Amino acid sequence: MDNLVQEEINRLTRDFTSVTPKPKSLVRQELIELCRIAVVEVLPEKKEQLDKTDPDNYGACYAIGGFNDAAMKIKGNPTKIILGICGSPLGEKSKCIELLDRALKQARSKGVSTEIHDMSVSGTVLLKERLKEASGFIIATPVHWFNVSVLIKQFIDETLYDFSDEPYELEGKPVGIIAVCNEDGGNQAIANIAMPLNHCGVFVPPFGTLFYNRSMPEHGEGGWQEEVEWIGKVVADYIAS
Repeated sequence: MDNLVQEEINRLTRDFTSVTPKPKSLVRQELIELCRIAVVEVLPEKKEQLDKTDPDNYGACYAIGGFNDAAMKIKGNPTKIILGICGSPLGEKSKCIELLDRALKQARSKGVSTEIHDMSVSGTVLLKERLKEASGFIIATPVHWFNVSVLIKQFIDETLYDFSDEPYELEGKPVGIIAVCNEDGGNQAIANIAMPLNHCGVFVPPFGTLFYNRSMPEHGEGGWQEEVEWIGKVVADYIAS
């Protein structure tokens, strides 16, 4: 067995054991199987190299360039979570949640876990604790009168306000912001949520915002406004680094 691969498996076993109650031997075996799946998913051309009758055949696993990358692509990092917050009253029927879901899907492909908090259903219940637990955020809001929605305003006033003073528990966490408007006001809405977030120590990474303007069809469906996946990528990249 390749010593480098063996060392990597041992390291990952220790890491995963620290965040799960499962026995160490079971964690190790799950990681081995996870890497098998990753090889097939990431490099289908390596499938023939897998000897499924030999659990110690790590040659193909090593070929994908790192056991850790393979495991993260399939399972996600249990300690890295991006919380998506949808502030549209329309909830699952909204353009906001559609774009948010696409951004989070891209983030998952970078090896982080994600979850969505739909404020039209849950309001601000338990949101404070979820903010503490998350490593980063992506927030989507419709534009109402050149501003964020009433749900996002509620989020700022009732939840975010509690993080605006020491010990600044959200400091250093990245956020992506998506605004959906019918005519205009997308940039104003983004600024109106970015400023309170910045006051709490949360930062917007480069290329971390997007507004979708329904009155600009030439830039809408299939245009640059649809490139929301980029937000998921940059937030995930900052968390990973």
